Amino acid sequence: MRKRDSRDYTQTIRRSLINGTITLFILHRAQLEPIYGGALTKTLRKFGYTMSPGTLYPLLHTLEQAKLLHSRTTTVQGRVRRYYKITPSGRDCYREARHTFVALMQEMLFDHDT
Repeated sequence: MRKRDSRDYTQTIRRSLINGTITLFILHRAQLEPIYGGALTKTLRKFGYTMSPGTLYPLLHTLEQAKLLHSRTTTVQGRVRRYYKITPSGRDCYREARHTFVALMQEMLFDHDT
């Protein structure tokens, strides 16, 4: 059995951080207005992050199954588009997660004792 080294853990931590941050970002955007996958992909790209549809859409479906998002379909220029809107549970989850995230970031970014 191969022993994991620090590079493996660094990659795991980085991936986990990005996935959690993107989940929080999706809830943030969904509380501002209804969102859809294509627009999220473009917005994330503006921030330098490329997310494949094979990663984004399962995440959106998971958030909907968890009752944090609700979706509806509509036809736009002959194509079916699924819009996601935050639910009351999603709004509560977002507020709590955002509060924790901000507190941790403040500790790491502004703690001058380290």
